Amino acid sequence: MQKMKARMQVWKRAIQRGSGDPQDRVILPLNPKEVTKSACKTLPFNQTVSQKGCIPLSIPNHFCFGHCSSFYVPGSQSGGSRPCASCAPSWVETVTVSLQCHGKTQIRELEVALVMKCECEARQEWRMDERLLRK
Repeated sequence: MQKMKARMQVWKRAIQRGSGDPQDRVILPLNPKEVTKSACKTLPFNQTVSQKGCIPLSIPNHFCFGHCSSFYVPGSQSGGSRPCASCAPSWVETVTVSLQCHGKTQIRELEVALVMKCECEARQEWRMDERLLRK
């Protein structure tokens, strides 16, 4: 909930940016509620953990799926960075699984990341696509 409030504040500042002077203010034709149209879900699937010479093991896990609102305002970022939002894990737990290898006598332990929860996550993208620059 706190992340949503922070995203709304950033969104509102980007929509109405400028000094305090009404002449300098730029009002974009966007509705701040558009940011709430993001949909990021945590969906279950069975992950197969395997390693050469071992019996594969199927474990329950989750993956992130969805779309997240993002925007870019020219001149608001420096160094060619762009804000980018993606549906990504916000809570991950690491567990150790044991695989039976070479018969029943040898056990190999592996660490596996379990996705518990996904959310829209904002970050900066630093790559500037040269194709977008027209001369």
